[in-house]
Amino acid sequence: HPMWDKPLEPLVLCLASQGDNVQVPRPSLSLHPSQGLSLGDNVTLRCHLPQLAARVELYKEGFSGLKKQAQMDIVQDMAEFPLVSVKGEDAVRYQCLYSVHEPPETSEKSEPVELVVTGEGTGESRWSLGASSSCTRMGTQPLSSSRTPVVGARPPSPSLG
Repeated sequence: HPMWDKPLEPLVLCLASQGDNVQVPRPSLSLHPSQGLSLGDNVTLRCHLPQLAARVELYKEGFSGLKKQAQMDIVQDMAEFPLVSVKGEDAVRYQCLYSVHEPPETSEKSEPVELVVTGEGTGESRWSLGASSSCTRMGTQPLSSSRTPVVGARPPSPSLG
């Protein structure tokens, strides 16, 4: 096995020296339109690339962390990911990353961009407003114990219907 160890050392050093992703600068993500979105609107997520990408991937924040939403192959300087008829659950944070063939590397994820839906005219604006405040409250209070009975009490409630 000593034969295996030797070629690995320079390789690791080589990777460490390029580990700052100098080769692969991180992309940036933007929303179009960037504000004033209502439920049912269309929005385009644009991943802006500093160089030609072999593959671009869009990630969406979910309960289990980031989930890959879509991908595109061979993109010059911008990848567009259209989101048609925005729903409440789309109002989360998104990130994109890209990979290149030569050298085969993957960029870091872009800064997260948050999709905010106002829900104008649909009576659902309390959804977007309530999301941020309830999140902060969850962090400060042990809600897990008081949450279970609430969930159980929901289905028979006449207001949902």
